[in-house]
Parts: sequence; C-alpha cells; structure tokens
Amino acid sequence: QLPDPKAVQMRRLTSQIPPKEEEMFRNMIRRLNTIVKVAEELDVRIMIDAEQTYFQPAISRITLEMMRKFNTQKAIVFNTYQCYLKETFNEVVTDLEQASRQNFYFGAKLVRGAYMDQERERAGALGYEDPVNPDYEATTEMYHKTLTECLRRIKKIKDGGQDPKKIAIMVASHNEDTVRFAIDKMNEIGIGPEDKVICFGQVSSSIFDFNVNVIKCIFVFSCLECVTISLSLLGRLDILRTNIFPMVNFFYNKLCNYTNKNVF
Repeated sequence: QLPDPKAVQMRRLTSQIPPKEEEMFRNMIRRLNTIVKVAEELDVRIMIDAEQTYFQPAISRITLEMMRKFNTQKAIVFNTYQCYLKETFNEVVTDLEQASRQNFYFGAKLVRGAYMDQERERAGALGYEDPVNPDYEATTEMYHKTLTECLRRIKKIKDGGQDPKKIAIMVASHNEDTVRFAIDKMNEIGIGPEDKVICFGQVSSSIFDFNVNVIKCIFVFSCLECVTISLSLLGRLDILRTNIFPMVNFFYNKLCNYTNKNVF
C-alpha cells in the first residue's frame, strides 16, 4: 500500500494501474513465487539483479518481500546493490534494519554497477542530481564501506551467539583490489570461510589467484555476444572496439567460407 495525500489514507498500489497491467503484475509475482519455491526445494540461491534507479525501487520492494517470505531459515533470495550509486550504503543499511526488525535472513549481492551512462544522461535531461558517484575512487570507497558495514554486522551477530548466516553477502566484483580488500577485511574482523557467510561471484572469464571459493557466471550466447558481455562487465569495451570485433569478424568470415553456413 501507498499513502494517498488527497484522500489521507492508504491505497493499494495495484488500484492505481489499469486492469491489464494489474494482471501482468500478478502474473509476475506468481511466477516469481514459483521460481523461489523451486530454489528453496533445491537448496540454491536466487540473485535478483539490479536495474536503473528509475526501476529499482519496485524491484527492491518485491525482492525484500520475497526475502521476508522465504528467507526464514537461510538466505535464499538476494537483492543486488550497485555501489556506483551515491545512496547504496544508506539503502543497504535500511534493508539490513528491516531484516533485523522483521527477523528474516538478509542476502545481498554487491556489484559496482552497469548503467552509469544512462543514469547520467537521464539526470541531465530531466534536471535532477546525478545519482552516480563522481569517479572510480568514490565507487570503490562506496563498495568497501558497504561491505565493511555488512561484515561488521555479521561479526556482531556472531559474537552475540546468534546465527551469523542471518546476513549473507556475495562479493560480485571483477576488481582484484576489491576481492583482496574483502579477504583482508574478513581476516581483520574475524570472519572465516567456516562461517559460510561470504561468497565471491565473477564471470567465468575472470581469473584471480586467490584461495577462495568463487561462483562463476557462464553465459549461454553466441561467441560474439559472450565476448561482448564479458568485456563490458570487465570495463574493457576499448579492447572490444579496437581488437575483438575485427578479430571475431575475421574468424567468422573464415568459418562461414569453410562451412558454407552461418556459424553463430
């Protein structure tokens, strides 16, 4: 429900949208419930991705509801927080407090972010404050600050004799310094692998020499799409434009000539 300032009362959110859109919304929620129930049965985790700031409040709202419903014994549903945004730390703290008040397990996937250009263009066009941190260093600081707060709360829960898994974090970073920071901070605060509260996530093309368990993301696309996505996530579109496209195009033409058919 949302407050209606004119009627001075709470109104159902769905009462403000057309019947067709309400039907689509209910179908989405039903399908999401089905997916999470299967995940619960299979004992696997669900990482709900983040999008642009003008979509994210709705995504986070639904994700927190899924956490409240399903994260009663362990963190099954994870929300994604993009640390290139200025409000990420405050949002994570707010959601951590809600999980504590309502007594459900909190799951967070921490990423740097993927929509910087779109966010800045839209903010400029509509005349509101740019929601993105000013530079790379500020984003790194936001990531490390947010991660440290999560680790601090995990340690507090652990020292209080409660289940430290009440907070579960995926460090989803392709930045070697951030992965090293996470490991060092865990050792400093006193959180070990045996606590099983921190995991690391990367695309399958990332290889870091750290003795940690890493969940790898594998793309199921064409060769060119996989290379494009991997390099964009690694922030290396310069390589894509200058080297990869010509190379892929060369081999593509050679393979097509050899097989006499489209190979992608």
